[in-house]
Amino acid sequence: MGGCLESDRIFQDIVCILGLSHSLVLGIRFPALPFAGTMVMAVLFAFLSLLLILTLAFNLDHALSTNTIILVGVIFSMFVSSLMSILITFAADHIQSITFWTMGSLVGTTYQDGAVIGVALMLFGGAILCLARELNAFAMGEDNARNIGVNVRRVRLTVLIAVSGLIGVCVSIGGTIGFVGLVTPHMVRLIVGPNHRRLLPASLFGGAVFLMLADLAARTVLSPAELPIGVVTSLVGAVVFVLIFYRSRKGA
Repeated sequence: MGGCLESDRIFQDIVCILGLSHSLVLGIRFPALPFAGTMVMAVLFAFLSLLLILTLAFNLDHALSTNTIILVGVIFSMFVSSLMSILITFAADHIQSITFWTMGSLVGTTYQDGAVIGVALMLFGGAILCLARELNAFAMGEDNARNIGVNVRRVRLTVLIAVSGLIGVCVSIGGTIGFVGLVTPHMVRLIVGPNHRRLLPASLFGGAVFLMLADLAARTVLSPAELPIGVVTSLVGAVVFVLIFYRSRKGA
């Protein structure tokens, strides 16, 4: 289940950027909510991509196994990357804005953005937290979870939908900020253990702290110039992820 979520997050980041790019190129705006055009397009593309991937995966494997979803997601992300290249080719005037979303940044974020993320977190994050018990069962394997009465398909679909909503909202505000959601849960698990009732809130807090420190480094390391925060998180996250992977392999 964890691998499925990580794959979902990676390819949906790309899809959300595609939705944001279409919003910029087509000039989609809502007068009452200046930021809503990009956000609506990001969330819409996230959900549509999830629907398409699950449909393709279901046609290949009616059990909707994690490996099938990951495989279809990887192939779909390659297709979306090609669409992004085509869009950039024909939208040269928006290359700077598209690059901004691709590299990730918190410059220009407001309290309004924070309120929107807070509402999305209460809705989608609350739904995931309510499934902490089922996610603990997933840690023993999908077959074992199914044997103890967990509705594997329903839980997987619920979590994927909730994650898609969170991804769409977050990417529409800060762009693609890599490795925060990939590395932080693994680091936090070493401290609080694998129980999702503690792991999910701890990952939320740990991710926020990591992002805050990365933003501070991005603003100060090369001051007065400012690095994209996605560059900082990727540099730090890649090293930490390799260390965690090496430690887990050595321990095994």
